[in-house]
Amino acid sequence: MVHIKPRAQALMMMMRNLPAFLLIGLAGCGLSDYQRQMDAQRARIKEFDDTNNLLDDPIEMPTIESADKQETPAWLLDFYLRLPRGCGAMPKDRTPYFAPLPFFRYAGPGPGYNYFVCAAVLLEPKAQAEYDKYPMKDFRSYVVQAINDFYFKTYKSRIELKPPDQTPPLRKFVKPFWALTGGAGADEQIGYDEFAYETTGKDASHFRVYFHEQRGKQIGIVAQRPRQLPADSTFEKGLEACLATLDMSAEAPSRRQQFKDRKR
Repeated sequence: MVHIKPRAQALMMMMRNLPAFLLIGLAGCGLSDYQRQMDAQRARIKEFDDTNNLLDDPIEMPTIESADKQETPAWLLDFYLRLPRGCGAMPKDRTPYFAPLPFFRYAGPGPGYNYFVCAAVLLEPKAQAEYDKYPMKDFRSYVVQAINDFYFKTYKSRIELKPPDQTPPLRKFVKPFWALTGGAGADEQIGYDEFAYETTGKDASHFRVYFHEQRGKQIGIVAQRPRQLPADSTFEKGLEACLATLDMSAEAPSRRQQFKDRKR
């Protein structure tokens, strides 16, 4: 009778069972990868839901009354944008009251909070401006003039904010809101030139102005808040979420319609 030492016997058992061990190991790796993917998906869903809860419905494109008393689109281009919750989808009024700048105010969730939106066709630097078509420098200057005009008419206090071309902007990038699902556009970013202004006195305000240009289009988004924020304020998160929703592509109208369809 041949006697096999215990160590050799154990080694032989391991060799016979090696395929099973390999399968178990591979299955373990697969489960681990699957678990990581599930965790990442749950994190994306939570981020999507948290961001969505900060936002209102997409804004509707406002209209103005033409010379023949017909309602016509205020902007010559369409885009998709959701303002922070409490602002609504329709503007409260148009400001300033001088033509030709189509600059609209959306009332925020409380006193001292407002959002303003203005969009226009982007012209070459030396082109002649016309209604809702401006070179970038003119457009940005008009937006700041509109803030000055609004502030004076609302608070009876005159301010003179410097034109954007006299102040170097901060460059801000945000991940598109729809990329939070991990689908198309997950690696894209939306870039803005950011300007900040503050006023003093009884109605001291902080204005944050964002400009974005894309394929012959330009938009200005202005957020106004009280200069002093409460500790539990969600202003910054809401503003960040708002900027992430901007879509100036040809998909903007269908994206707005899809949102409406989902709410029905």
